[in-house]
Amino acid sequence: GGEYVEILNLGEAAIDLQGWRLAKRTASGAVSSCAIAVPPGAAMGPGAAALVAGGAYDGRYALPAGVPVLTCGATALLGGIANDRAPELLLADPAGTVIATFGAAGAPICAAAAEKVDPSGPDLPENIACTDGTPGAVP
Repeated sequence: GGEYVEILNLGEAAIDLQGWRLAKRTASGAVSSCAIAVPPGAAMGPGAAALVAGGAYDGRYALPAGVPVLTCGATALLGGIANDRAPELLLADPAGTVIATFGAAGAPICAAAAEKVDPSGPDLPENIACTDGTPGAVP
């Protein structure tokens, strides 16, 4: 109920995430994905953050004003993100083009959360750190 992926718009224009997909690589190496549900007309402005969570998200985190929680998956986010191995996540636009990755080149196994040290930096292990999580906080 508390799993989330945070998306940050690092661009200079607003983006509409309608039709975008979030995916994870499973232990077997397969890719599992879900469509991000976005309210009609909602767009992320430049520098804005959004949380993507499963349909059973329990709202346990206090979020900054204006940070939306978008759903992906009926219950658990992507069927659950494993705690026994490093996550590998992909964000694809409606055409299927992978726009962003997290952990594709490796990441630490973290007890609570993992995040990029420099959000605009490369998806490399040295740019990913274990944290307590800061959902919705824009760096």
